[in-house]
Amino acid sequence: MAEKKALKVLHVSTQIGWRGGEQQIMYLIRLGRDISHYLFCPEEAALKKEAIKEGITLRTFDSSSRFQFFFEVPLQLWQFINEIHPHLIHVHDSGAHTLAYLLARRKVVASPLIVSRRVDIRRGKNMFSRKKYNQSEIAKIFCVSNYVKTIMESVVDDKSKLVTIYSGIDLQRFPYRSPHPKLRNELDIPDDFLIVGNIAALTKPKGYPIFVKTAAEILKHWQKIVFVIAGDGPMRVKIEKMILNLGLENKIILLGFRNDIPEILPSLDILLFPSENEGLGTTILDAMACGVNVVATSAGGIPEMITHQEDGLLANVGDTQQLASNVLSLARDVELRNKLRENAYKTVENFTVGNMVTQTIKTYYEILGID
Repeated sequence: MAEKKALKVLHVSTQIGWRGGEQQIMYLIRLGRDISHYLFCPEEAALKKEAIKEGITLRTFDSSSRFQFFFEVPLQLWQFINEIHPHLIHVHDSGAHTLAYLLARRKVVASPLIVSRRVDIRRGKNMFSRKKYNQSEIAKIFCVSNYVKTIMESVVDDKSKLVTIYSGIDLQRFPYRSPHPKLRNELDIPDDFLIVGNIAALTKPKGYPIFVKTAAEILKHWQKIVFVIAGDGPMRVKIEKMILNLGLENKIILLGFRNDIPEILPSLDILLFPSENEGLGTTILDAMACGVNVVATSAGGIPEMITHQEDGLLANVGDTQQLASNVLSLARDVELRNKLRENAYKTVENFTVGNMVTQTIKTYYEILGID
C-alpha cells in the first residue's frame, strides 16, 4: 500500500497544442503538491515546456510517425513505467488512452488506469472504442460534465467507474474585469460600441460559421457593435471567406492566436459562444469570472454552467436567430446585463480549479484504498 505522501501519478498526454485539457493537467501538477507527478508526452508538446518549468520528471516521444505511435511508443511508455513505478496512470486524451490500451494488450500493467474524457464526441461506434473503454485496467473514467458521463454510460459496461469532475478555472488568472480597455484601445473602437467576441480554436466544433451568420443578423438591427475572434486553426480560411462574402470585413476582426487572454477576454462586453459540440467549455467560466456577459448554445455540458435568464442566455445549437436575439437583448437592456453578470460571478465559484484538484486527488486515494 502506498504511503499517502509518496503517491506517484504518471500523466500521459498526446496533444501538441495548448488547450483546456493541457491547462487542467498543469493545474493538477501545480496544486497537487502532496503527490509526485510524472509526465509522458510528445517532444514538441506545449505541455512539456510548462512541465519543465515545474521541475517535473518527464519522458517524451516522437509523435510524427503513425507507425512509431502504434508500435514503438507503447514500449517507450512501458520503459518509463518500469523506471518510476507509478501508483496510478492518468491518461488525459483519446490518443493517450490508445497508448495505454495497446501497452496493456502486450504487457501486464500493474498500475490502475484513470481515463479523462473531456469532449462530447460520441464513442463506441466500433469494436476498438468499446474494448478501450471497457479494459479491465481502468479504475475510473473522469467525465468533464454530466452530459459526457451520460454519453459514456452507453459505452461503459461498469457504470460505477464513471465519475463527473468538472474542469476548474483559476480566478487569480484574471485580475481584470469587463470593461477592460485593452482591445478598445488597440483597435480604436468607439466608447459607445459594444465588443462581442469569442476565444477558441478555429475548429468545426466551435461553431464559427454560426458566429459569422449571427453577427450578420445582429448588424441588421444594431450597428454600434464590433465582433472579434481570438484564436487560430484549420477553419481560418473558410471563416475569412465567409466574412468577405457577407461584406463584414470591417465588422468582424480576426485577432489570430493571442497569448494575452487575461486582458483580451475582459475587453469583451459579450462572449458569443456558438459551439456545436462542447464537453464543458471553460472559456465560458473564464468570461463569467471576468464579468463578461455570456450568450451561448446549449451544446454538451454548457447548460450545466449556464442557467438561461439567470446567469447567461442560451439558444439551441445552430439557431442564429435566437443567438442574435439574445445578444440584442443584452445590447438594449443594461439592467439585464448587470443582473446576469452578478449572478454569473456567484456561479463560477462552483467551478474553481481548487475544487477540481481536491476532487481529483481525493479519487486518486480512494482508488488505492487510502483514507
